[in-house]
Amino acid sequence: MMEQYKIIPCTNGVGEWEISPIHETFDTRQQAEERLKELQLNFSIQELRHIFDAVEQHIYATEERIKDNYAFDSHSDTHICERNLGELNDLRGKILNNIKGGSNAKLD
Repeated sequence: MMEQYKIIPCTNGVGEWEISPIHETFDTRQQAEERLKELQLNFSIQELRHIFDAVEQHIYATEERIKDNYAFDSHSDTHICERNLGELNDLRGKILNNIKGGSNAKLD
């Protein structure tokens, strides 16, 4: 899935530090660490689609559980399922926003 980035000393003389394997160079270790954090927060479109698919499966399973609870008149955890469904739908919307070019997405 996600590339494994690491900070290494720069050997080509362009900077003091670089992020491997993408070879971005930096003058200070702090600059490299800040960029590494940004890279680790981002997901590729492919990764976002995989996460989206998993969320969709959880939404479907949660909807089915709610239907079963109503069908069998077993409402003990229906309110929890409905809350979870709301949170899953919110997450689904955020993922879609990123897939469509939101601030946390990067192109493959």
